[in-house]
Amino acid sequence: MSVNPLMIKSDPENRNMRIETIVIVPRHIDDSSTGGSCQFILPHRGYLSGDSRIVIPATCISDAYQYAPTAGVYSLISQATMRVGDVVVSQVDAGSQLYAMRENLSHLEKRENIEHVLHGTSNSYETCSGGRRTGSKASKEVFGGQMRLVGSDGYKALEPDTAQKGRNGARPCLVEAQVAQEYRLSGFYKDTATEAGTPEFTIELSTLFPGFFGQRLQLPLQLINHDDEVSIELVWSDNSGWGSNERAVLCGSLAEDADRKSAIAVAWRDLYSNLGAKQAPAGFGVGLSDVVVSPTNIANRLGVTGSGSGLRIMYDTTATNEPTQGAPGGVPKNIRVLDGGKGYAEGEWLQVLRPGAATPPVAGDILGLCIASGVSPLTTINSKFSVTVGGANYVSGPATLVSLTNPDCSISVQITANAGAITAVDTSGANVAYDASRIAQFLGCPGWSEFQVTSNAGNGAARVAYNRDAKNMTTANTAGVFTLGSICELSGAATTGLCRVIGVTGGGAPNQLDLLDGQDFSGAGPFNIRMQSANGVTCDVSQAVTVAGFVSPPSVGLGVDLALYDTIASPTTGKINIVTSAVRLATDLIFYEDGRAERDAKEMMTSGINMIYTEFRNVKTTLTQEEPTAYGVANEAEHVRLIGFSNEVLRSLLMQHYPTGTQNDADFENYGLSKLNPLLLKYCSRDSLAEDGISLQLVLNSVPRFPSPINFNPHFYCELADVFGSPFYIPHGVYNGATSCKQRDNQPTTAASQQPGFSQPESSSVATLQYQLNERKSGMSNQSFMGINQKYLRGMGKYMGIDLKKMTGNFKGNGVVIGSQAVEIDLNYKSTRNPYYSGQGELNIYGECERIFQLVKGKVFVTSSTM
Repeated sequence: MSVNPLMIKSDPENRNMRIETIVIVPRHIDDSSTGGSCQFILPHRGYLSGDSRIVIPATCISDAYQYAPTAGVYSLISQATMRVGDVVVSQVDAGSQLYAMRENLSHLEKRENIEHVLHGTSNSYETCSGGRRTGSKASKEVFGGQMRLVGSDGYKALEPDTAQKGRNGARPCLVEAQVAQEYRLSGFYKDTATEAGTPEFTIELSTLFPGFFGQRLQLPLQLINHDDEVSIELVWSDNSGWGSNERAVLCGSLAEDADRKSAIAVAWRDLYSNLGAKQAPAGFGVGLSDVVVSPTNIANRLGVTGSGSGLRIMYDTTATNEPTQGAPGGVPKNIRVLDGGKGYAEGEWLQVLRPGAATPPVAGDILGLCIASGVSPLTTINSKFSVTVGGANYVSGPATLVSLTNPDCSISVQITANAGAITAVDTSGANVAYDASRIAQFLGCPGWSEFQVTSNAGNGAARVAYNRDAKNMTTANTAGVFTLGSICELSGAATTGLCRVIGVTGGGAPNQLDLLDGQDFSGAGPFNIRMQSANGVTCDVSQAVTVAGFVSPPSVGLGVDLALYDTIASPTTGKINIVTSAVRLATDLIFYEDGRAERDAKEMMTSGINMIYTEFRNVKTTLTQEEPTAYGVANEAEHVRLIGFSNEVLRSLLMQHYPTGTQNDADFENYGLSKLNPLLLKYCSRDSLAEDGISLQLVLNSVPRFPSPINFNPHFYCELADVFGSPFYIPHGVYNGATSCKQRDNQPTTAASQQPGFSQPESSSVATLQYQLNERKSGMSNQSFMGINQKYLRGMGKYMGIDLKKMTGNFKGNGVVIGSQAVEIDLNYKSTRNPYYSGQGELNIYGECERIFQLVKGKVFVTSSTM
């Protein structure tokens, strides 16, 4: 290739050097569930480069525990110290939170392609469409113009997701971020023949000590007195239980099946009297919405009582003019899971008593439920349903199997009718194509759930039973006529050997039974049974054989909710554990060959080497404020704090405000658990959901920094960018919480609202209330990140900063000289009805203070630049 002599450029880089990279192992290192520490001793050779990296591999006790996407490997560092002898050159407390904050200075492409690989963060964003998180796969991506985290292995459509609860009642159809295996933590360190071990993520010294190496300084190791050890010391973060753990989030989609013990869906369970009469719940209150209760465990027909705990459901009730399958007002409907709890098993029975129920309960006092069983997505469910009431005026063709649990759980079916009565219900046929995603919609309690069948032509009276154990029977000695769908029992042994009649001969003999009590009529017989509702109707049954094509309802698995965080691994067991034998420091030592080392040695022996740098000092304070109990209310609380920094040259302040304390609002999920962000842990900063809901004033040397407190989001953002001299690359929906909520009024209908676009996901006419997060208008979607709803990103990137520098550049006195009076912060915050944006929070502050590094005759001294 020819060279154009007119295009020759000078190369400003100093190439008169050589670089040696040596690997240093720790002098000591330990790690436990409560943390640990590590110390590296550096050689007195060359100049230490800030590009040196500490390699920190870690394994997870279960694949479900992974780094928070905004923190990655940084979350392992609680404190970092660089020390020469007894002199602390630089120290960063709460380091992981500072490093996670500064991660947003990298542009998105770098975060996606470089930071993700080196640091294990997943902190880049892309556009997307959020979904309704219902059983309908057509609604999984319908809210355009939103954003989401980038998944290094793309996004996968889950139709449905069997690990997460839906917003309504069914298992939800959604799309979920997939992180490539090579960038996810693994349970083992070394590669096997078939699987890669855990990744080795690194942290640069320039990231650990941004005030020193970030100024492009180098530590002249070879000039330091050899009697003074040069060390880098790390203190590891907490690795214990939820609320304290600083390393791991719980990724439900990665949990093993055996660990999935949360109830993500419940099903309506029909109740019957001892005489076989159905007992529908009633009197639960007319026209109620969002009633929250905790179901109790009861014994099923096999005598098994579940041991799960923590399940909370939410339901509405019917109005007087809203009959459901013939029921009057006050019947629970739209039953959905709010908190999945822990320790549940599929099929376990539950019940809810109506307010004011008798003791013992009587007919109508009980809402029967069970931990929902579903239908395998691999096979059709044609043999699962038996017609118990044929109805009238039906025509063969498409129909709907109506769920009492929730309309979201109804499914399309193919019916066969004869003389207007339904004779068969299938999930595929001439008019209905089988779709495996219907598992998301169908919820049932095998043997104890009946469903209404509706179609354009039918009278709505048809009913089908969801079979538990369907058998063909040989019958004899029949007395009377057995009714299809009736409950039978063993003659002379009331309430035992229960079964449902799902087929009868022309003479009224039961030739098909669904066995409900776990009994087996295939052995020696005959067994005499009777109808519970008419004891005189009896027959002998024997030789039970499974109905052709019938397969017992398969388990579709339970899910994972936050309550399992300390169940999959106990609170005293570390979730993400550092591989202490593999931690090392890859040290870049620079040896200058242009005379710099000699010049520096001469300067050190005469006037001394002086370098200006900064150190980030950390201050934390708890903010306590009222939690509103209704939407449309924004309670403002003022917090005045003296944060120190006397006699310092202060260049900037950085602040984050993240939720802490206990989630005590029963109408929101994760009730009774720590209010730490389930997706981001403490690596976030919450905004108020009220417009201009944060105002800030800073008082320096008794003089306010601003003419009036700043409360405008763009002003906050510009101040933050000025601190770094660089934009903060963060989506608007993460930085600003108020834009995800209606602000102008508290009207419940869109027609009456000044902001009609803020409507409910299922209805354009029903509005969300003032300060209530809105699925349609939120800047961040509700898609999943390895099993965690990304709604926890909304308004959780409101980092604040105040630039106090006189100008750009690193020179002495480039900041505000603070006298003997401590710096005062006056922060006003408006709390709204959402526990993650109200109540107790932690204000975490970093003050960037000037320091002078002096190296005189081999000895290191560090002073404040005011001295």
